[in-house]
Amino acid sequence: MKLLLLPLAISSFAISCTSTKVDYFGETLQEFPKPTWRDAKEVNRVNKGLAGTVTYQIYDHKATASLSWRKYDATKDANIKEWVGDMGTPPPAYVLDKLTLSVDGASIAVPKSKYQFICSQWKPNGAGNTHFIQRDGLGCLLVTVGDGGEAYSVVYVFDPVKKTLVYHSVEDGPSVDNQIIY
Repeated sequence: MKLLLLPLAISSFAISCTSTKVDYFGETLQEFPKPTWRDAKEVNRVNKGLAGTVTYQIYDHKATASLSWRKYDATKDANIKEWVGDMGTPPPAYVLDKLTLSVDGASIAVPKSKYQFICSQWKPNGAGNTHFIQRDGLGCLLVTVGDGGEAYSVVYVFDPVKKTLVYHSVEDGPSVDNQIIY
């Protein structure tokens, strides 16, 4: 079991690229000239212990994400080979146990394989590091985990009309943040 140190390759999350640079790990990165996503309007946020729910306005739709964290369990989590999060050394202290996404009350399927690797060394505040952004008729749920020095954003792009997951990736947190117009 190890902490995933991702090659910081830029995905289709960002659209246009103009230049490149080399990161700390020797990977070639593309830099982005301007933000392309807009921050969505938060409607409601409720955190209770290790669980939380956030609701945002995505165009004419209400998007809701619910997260539930739990303590790491060696038996349940033995099959996870790589973790994404803010831990110094494996195993993590907390893992994301459940993630649900819905638009206007209709569930969007997010397979467990798309979130079971998210972890935290510190006690998570429910949906504390979770928010939505929007662009070109699409919505995007961001779950950010990190320790301040380095962060990862787990990205879930969805179509709020068709209520389908369009894209999923794990990105370098600052690169994602640079794509958002606040």
